[in-house]
Amino acid sequence: MAKPLTVSELSKYISNVMKRDPILSNVYLEGEVSNFKKSNGHVYFSLKDKEAMIRCIIFRNMDLSKECSIYDGLNIIIKGSIITYAGGSYYQVLVKKIELSGEGDIYKQYEILKNKLFEEGLFREEHKKPLPKFPQSIGVVTSSTGAAVRDIITTLKRRYPICNIVLYPAIVQGENAAADIIRGLEFLDRREDIDLIIFGRGGGSFEDLNAFNNKNLLRIVYQMKTPTISAVGHEIDNMLSDYVADVRAATPTAAAEIASPNIKDILSKFEAASNRMNQRIKTLFKGEFRNLDYYAKEIEFYNPLMRVKDCERELAEKKADLEKSLHQLLKFQKQNLEYKKELLTRNFPLDRIELENEKIEERKDRLNDLLLNCLKWEGLSLDNKLEKMTLINPKNILNKGYARVYKKNELVQSSLEVNANDRIKILMADGILYSQIEKKETFNG
Repeated sequence: MAKPLTVSELSKYISNVMKRDPILSNVYLEGEVSNFKKSNGHVYFSLKDKEAMIRCIIFRNMDLSKECSIYDGLNIIIKGSIITYAGGSYYQVLVKKIELSGEGDIYKQYEILKNKLFEEGLFREEHKKPLPKFPQSIGVVTSSTGAAVRDIITTLKRRYPICNIVLYPAIVQGENAAADIIRGLEFLDRREDIDLIIFGRGGGSFEDLNAFNNKNLLRIVYQMKTPTISAVGHEIDNMLSDYVADVRAATPTAAAEIASPNIKDILSKFEAASNRMNQRIKTLFKGEFRNLDYYAKEIEFYNPLMRVKDCERELAEKKADLEKSLHQLLKFQKQNLEYKKELLTRNFPLDRIELENEKIEERKDRLNDLLLNCLKWEGLSLDNKLEKMTLINPKNILNKGYARVYKKNELVQSSLEVNANDRIKILMADGILYSQIEKKETFNG
């Protein structure tokens, strides 16, 4: 049995064979560009025809890598050599020269359909529907296993966790992809609870994304009543669905960000609005309390009952003074009687006693008369004061048909204090009249 080769030894042998082969070391190929990308200065793409595909590379130290401006769908002719990549055990073309041969059929069809839909008006901005600011349910049409659905769901849950996500798993690549995406869009568009629909997929080659250029799919998107976001491929990819949808997102993650508000921003705005509202309410209450305090003091100042209470207090003080004077007078008379009694006792003679008794009785009668007259006079004085108090009582005056006139809560005491068109308040015994001065006359007398 021969000694087995290692994988690296076999790769090196194949590489040497290719380098020595005159055809493989200097080959011309024609095909359509696919999977074009640049990474770390290197240029990677595939060249394909209807039945096969081969990988191509341009290293960053080659001048061609800086001048290369090809794109997916372009038909080109390349000159290069077949090399192997030992680390992956596959072969590829090291491109040394590129010539344009024309655009590929797929890209031609893309441009034709794009121009046709543009002329039909499917790209018009006035037809595009605005996205809801706060969607309750967001529909998603994409593959259930790709990175796109994970990116969309992760972004929505992070930014707007209160939103419902309804996923319609669809095929997003191949012959049946467009029909499956249409079924998903129509299903979600029929639902009344769906506020917004995101459809798309992650990156890939132009032909991988070509399902989103399907004319039937594009017309369905144009006719949908639910707002849509097209999120196909990466930022550099532009499918026709991006032009027909209401909004185009560069990536599925960007679509989720466009579709959803950031709940942290919403909560922050709510908190700021709540603080402003609370501050406004506090200010309003503070102002109302000041007004209530002012009106309470004004009512207390103009309340007729306060005048009556003042008169009652004055009457009680005078009554107390009268009782005090009467008490002092009686005390004095009693002391005087005691003194006279003592004199009578010292001057015992009967005649003088009898005479003095008569004088005493006479003085006693005069004293009683004086006391009665004094009490009568004080009673009359009290009645007179009570009658005056009754006469000046504002309520009794109002009951007689008189009224009190106020202007801006100030008592009007003269016609000179008001003018025509002034608004006044008339206080009567049974209510308040609000009026406006139409005309005034001033009396000189």
